[in-house]
Amino acid sequence: YKNSPEIVSTRYEVSSTYFGASHPFQNFSSVTYDLVQEKQLSLSDIFNTTDYLKIISSFAHQSLAKKLLTDELSDYSKSIVMHSIRFGTEPKPENFKVWNLTEQGILLSFPTYQVASYVEGPQEVLI
Repeated sequence: YKNSPEIVSTRYEVSSTYFGASHPFQNFSSVTYDLVQEKQLSLSDIFNTTDYLKIISSFAHQSLAKKLLTDELSDYSKSIVMHSIRFGTEPKPENFKVWNLTEQGILLSFPTYQVASYVEGPQEVLI
């Protein structure tokens, strides 16, 4: 990500596999650091409201549903996708622990399985 003289925002991707596994497992971590204040930023530092988790949860849920719910899916598959999205975007800090500041906005990253199956891969939502 493009960083500024004041802010550094980096995402790390870790991929691992286990003997006998059918495919690798991916995970993310991120750090956004304010060089002026000399501290790591949290999402609560970015928003000026205590309802920030509800706001980003709703936005992420709608964005992912629009992207992942296609007409080709059966009703059963749609219900599974909706369950994954709902569970993975609940307004809990652990669901939004991987985020970065970009020139375009706040990028939320969801590792494989958090909001979608392996075949859809990791997901991103830009706010």
